[in-house]
Amino acid sequence: MEEHAAHKKKLFTLGCLEYLLLLCLSEVFLHLFLFSLGGSLLYPVLFALVLGGVIMLLGLLPPPVLGAILLFVSLLANLLLALLYLGFYGAWRTCFDLSVLSGGVSALARGVLSGLRGLFPQWLLYPALFIPLTACLVILFLANREWLTFPVRKQLLRRIWPVPLLSAAVLAALLFFSTGDIYSPGNLLRNRAPQSLWLQKLGWEAAFGKNAAERLLPGLSGLAGDSAMPGEDAEYIEGLIDFSALPEEDGAIGWLNANLGTAGVAAPNKYVGMFSGYNLVTVVAESFSPLAIDPDMTPTLYKLSRSGFLLENFYTTGYNCEGDGEYMLLTGLLPERECSRSLEKSAGTDTALAPGRVLGARGYRCCAYSALPPGTGGRDQALSNMGYTYSCPETPGQTPPSDLELVRLTVNEYLGDDLFHVVYFTASGTPPYGFESNGMSAKHRASVAELNLSETMRAYVAANMELDRAVEYLINALYRAGVLDRTLICIVPNRQPLSLAEEISARTGRENMSWYEGEKSAMLLWNSAMTNSVTVKKVCSAVDVLPTLYDLLGVRFDSRLLAGRSTLGYGPGLVCFANGSFMTDQFTYDSVRCEMRRKPGAESAPEGKNVLSPEQAMALARGRQEMSRQVLRTDYYAYLRENRAMLPS
Repeated sequence: MEEHAAHKKKLFTLGCLEYLLLLCLSEVFLHLFLFSLGGSLLYPVLFALVLGGVIMLLGLLPPPVLGAILLFVSLLANLLLALLYLGFYGAWRTCFDLSVLSGGVSALARGVLSGLRGLFPQWLLYPALFIPLTACLVILFLANREWLTFPVRKQLLRRIWPVPLLSAAVLAALLFFSTGDIYSPGNLLRNRAPQSLWLQKLGWEAAFGKNAAERLLPGLSGLAGDSAMPGEDAEYIEGLIDFSALPEEDGAIGWLNANLGTAGVAAPNKYVGMFSGYNLVTVVAESFSPLAIDPDMTPTLYKLSRSGFLLENFYTTGYNCEGDGEYMLLTGLLPERECSRSLEKSAGTDTALAPGRVLGARGYRCCAYSALPPGTGGRDQALSNMGYTYSCPETPGQTPPSDLELVRLTVNEYLGDDLFHVVYFTASGTPPYGFESNGMSAKHRASVAELNLSETMRAYVAANMELDRAVEYLINALYRAGVLDRTLICIVPNRQPLSLAEEISARTGRENMSWYEGEKSAMLLWNSAMTNSVTVKKVCSAVDVLPTLYDLLGVRFDSRLLAGRSTLGYGPGLVCFANGSFMTDQFTYDSVRCEMRRKPGAESAPEGKNVLSPEQAMALARGRQEMSRQVLRTDYYAYLRENRAMLPS
């Protein structure tokens, strides 16, 4: 009998260790699938052991039935959440955030299932291992009911508690000494850091815990006291706002007043007012990239990419969730964080610097169009709040909707106005890219049949042929109306084509390129009357579009109120990525590897430009991210308006 009891105790101990193994397995599986061997598995596994140990110890405490339910429910939740993180990352290339639930569970489910389909059948390996091991654990406990008795549970507690305790001690020691870089694992706990870094460096269970804690206790995500806004421009002028004259404030408002008041104001450049009094058409192109530009397949886009303003170093920034790219373009601010639905949140704030408000006050007719349903990404309320008349004409029977049909149905609504500013949100480039799954790809399938590309790439080019036809139709309509030479056209992507990472590597010839090299994209800025092209080598991103357009249109504004800077100005370029990385004209900081790299051929400063040191760039990048966050959270423009501070003129 004693040998039988001892054998059962060993089985119970084995079952508890198997429970911990299952939680560790989910971390290892997710990490290897998402990041291959990039990054250490040590911290994710240790977090899993600590979390699993705590849940298991709670499950072994009385009452026994509730403990059993807790253990098995936690296993089921672990499996589902791991698949959720996997599918979400596969769909949007970023970490899952609970705030996306405000956009609807059905939309989230469709995106996650799409992400899982993209990783099929590899991801089946995880449930194939997880489910049988869980079944063995259930059978083991159900076949040995003695584990429900308190004496046996007490002995199990004595045997198991050293595992989570030792894991917690090792984890605490490693985190305490891992403080060399601002985004090292130890500093992730001390400072605000992007959710995606928690996912990659600490594991999805730690990332989920942090995300849930911030949602339940908003005070945890308060002001980042280590952020600053140092002056960065080569030339300074007096700003439109005297921050020293504002009332003394505490908290985030006080931080904004102090930091913005000491930042440099961009000096005027020779392009200011070059297109004063011109119309403005902005095309926010879904998943647009240089891969869509071809002299034969997309000749109009090709023509625009070879004339006008040639922005050679335009980057998307990894804010891939719905509305993030649009928010940056229309506000000149970075999103509050990854997947924050900042565009939707802006509907409840003062958007004094949005082009719909600024140009509308100058007599422009400001309208925005999309073929997608009005509430997509919260656009309807957000764009109305930004001063646009927003409408979504139906293009029935086409999935995704046709950009060409969208332009055909709307162009005559504004061509009769003296001044107009129009924003088009395109849809033809919406993934997935396949001739069976994308109606726009199917429409142009015959045209791309002879291209020496993969089927996915041919489908992507074919989908963007519809965008090309739409831009061509728009240009012809403007020409017939006699206003083409008085219209500035801007085409900017809202994000990278997320499902084409392998194709991007193949087309660039660099299979092992850094992730940020895959963010290099294309922005087209064109006017038909320009006789000479202007080459811009400065690094830039979507937040720099608004100040650039305001410079060209002759709009006076205080540049300190935006996170972006004019790409035509004198100051250095700075691109802030969603994961905390940044890039200047001289070097790149990779937050994933905590590594600063100087760009080849960038040993000396460009003539006539100020150059940021690595320390200045780090402080400025974090400062602009924090500034953007607090402007949205505090409704800062409303505060300035209440205090009669000067905004655009």
